[in-house]
Amino acid sequence: MRGFLVVGNRAATGNFNLNDLPGSAGRMDILCRCVA
Repeated sequence: MRGFLVVGNRAATGNFNLNDLPGSAGRMDILCRCVA
């Protein structure tokens, strides 16, 4: 099993729809996939 580290930096963003993460949240969808 491989372990990895996700480093997140502080960023400002507007409101986004949780039902449309890939389309409206920038790269937030990638971070959520890594955590899940």
